[in-house]
Amino acid sequence: MVWYFLRQFLLAGIASICFGTLRSTPWSAAIPIALIGGIDWIFYVVIYYKLHLGLAMCNLLAALGISVASFYAARHYRLPMIVFNVPALAALVPGGQAYKAVRYFVMGNYDLTLLYLYQVVVICGAITIGYGLGDVVNRILFYRHRKFRQNR
Repeated sequence: MVWYFLRQFLLAGIASICFGTLRSTPWSAAIPIALIGGIDWIFYVVIYYKLHLGLAMCNLLAALGISVASFYAARHYRLPMIVFNVPALAALVPGGQAYKAVRYFVMGNYDLTLLYLYQVVVICGAITIGYGLGDVVNRILFYRHRKFRQNR
């Protein structure tokens, strides 16, 4: 079981680094990108396959984790947050479901097309909501010490 998680961690980290290389991210950000992508993928696998929370909730929590970890890494490495966000997201993108939806559409099996298209929409929506909630969590965690003054 440990080897399974280690293999998943390494492959997700390598995929994140490769996607970051395609986006021309700086090499100084390669290790944090791999850590964020790998740890978040392990988080997703544990939630989905061990806790059985469902497709939407797992993707939402994984995107929330990416958002919070990317914000912390962006502050620590003094780089834009998108440098860490987008490559770490590569493992969560529903490419397989989108491929199957198009494949079954071309083959004329519209029932399976709608099933996989529904999964793509749910996953993309959950990732979007997770990033939005991540921004809210980041503001709560990192900006709570500032007091808001009223302009008079």
